Amino acid sequence: MKKPFNAQKEIITQKLDHILGVKISSSSQDDLLKAIEKWLIEKRHFLIVTPNPEIVLMSQSNELLRNALNSADISLPDGIGLVFAAKFLRNSHMRRIQGRKFMVSLLGQLNKMGGKVYFVGSTDAVIQSVLERVSQDFPHVHAKGTSGPLLSRNGKPIDKVSENRETAALNEITSFKPNIVFVGFGAPKQELWSAKHRNIFSKSGVMVVGGSLDTYSGHVSHPPVLFEQLGIEWLWRFIHEPKRLIRILNAVFVFPLFVVKAKIESVLYR
Repeated sequence: MKKPFNAQKEIITQKLDHILGVKISSSSQDDLLKAIEKWLIEKRHFLIVTPNPEIVLMSQSNELLRNALNSADISLPDGIGLVFAAKFLRNSHMRRIQGRKFMVSLLGQLNKMGGKVYFVGSTDAVIQSVLERVSQDFPHVHAKGTSGPLLSRNGKPIDKVSENRETAALNEITSFKPNIVFVGFGAPKQELWSAKHRNIFSKSGVMVVGGSLDTYSGHVSHPPVLFEQLGIEWLWRFIHEPKRLIRILNAVFVFPLFVVKAKIESVLYR
C-alpha cells in the first residue's frame, strides 16, 4: 500500500516545538512559504492549521481536535501566547505567524502562478465580499467559494440541509481542483472538518483560517498595528465583541495557568 504523503518531511529546515501536547512549527515564515511554493508546483496535498492559546487549551479536553492539529503538515503559531509559552517552557525561540497574513501571502503566491483557490465557511455575504476583493487584489487568481454547511462542534453537518450543502461544496471542490482551499468554520469545527475530508483534497492544499475571511472581506475590522505589536489584540476584540469574554479569559488567563502547571511538572518529574 502506498504511504500517504507527509509534506512535513519535505521541509528540511522546519523546526518543531510542542506546547501542551500540540505540535507547533517554529520555522520562519519565509522557509514555510518556500516549501509550500514547491508543493503547489508539484500539486501535493498539505494541511495548515493555525493554533492559538485558545485552540491549544481547547485541545486539552478534545482529543479529536488535538489529533487533527497534530496531523497537520504545518502548524502556525498564531498567537503571541504561544511564543511566550515556548520561551517559558523550553527557552525556545518562536516567532508568531498570523494566519490571516499568511493567507494573503499564499494568495500572492497563487497570483504569480495563475492558481485557483476555493473559500468555504463564514456566510454568503462574507464569501461574496472575499471573492470580490480577491479579484481586485490578485487578478490572476481564479477564485470560487461558498459558505458551506452549518457544522456542529465535532465538524459534522447539523441537519439534512447542511449535509446537502456539504456534499455540494465537496463536489464543487473536486470539480474545480483548486490549488488551495481556505476553510473558515472556526475552531474546532474547521480543524475536524478539514482532517476528515483530507482524501477529497488529494491534490489541493488546505488551510484553516478561522475569522480571517471576515476580516479580509471587511465585514470585521482587524486590530490596529499597535495592538498587534503590544500583543493585546484580545483587548481590541473584547471592546468590539464583548460576547467573546469567555474565550478571551481562556486565552489570556487560563492558558498561562496550564503552561505554568506543565513547567512545574516537567521540573518535578524529569
